[in-house]
Amino acid sequence: MRPKRCLLAVNRKLRDVVASKLILDWSPAQISGWLKTKYPKHVRMRVSHETIYRTLFIQARGALKKKLMEHVRTKRRMRRSQHSRIWEGDLLSGSPNSHMVTLVERHSRFAMLIKVPSKDTAVVVRH
Repeated sequence: MRPKRCLLAVNRKLRDVVASKLILDWSPAQISGWLKTKYPKHVRMRVSHETIYRTLFIQARGALKKKLMEHVRTKRRMRRSQHSRIWEGDLLSGSPNSHMVTLVERHSRFAMLIKVPSKDTAVVVRH
């Protein structure tokens, strides 16, 4: 099962609105709150501040450009999600050159299995 595409990657209008507010030096939390009041009946025009941060810091190559990161108040290069600690991961090795990464979400017990080509740390983290 593949993860869902980022909300800002699939909704161009929302992406443009978020980008325009970031350029004005609004924080992701301010943008998220403003969207709720500006579009109270349009659920598709809402996004959490965590999604904005995740898009900027992890997926900056795609939906939102890296230039927008200059407008975010925090100057850290990476940001950890507040929910990042709820996943547990492990690497399983089978027959020679057969490796699988497991991720389990603690609360719902949702599990993901991902085949990786090697057990090298950089390869496992990238997948």
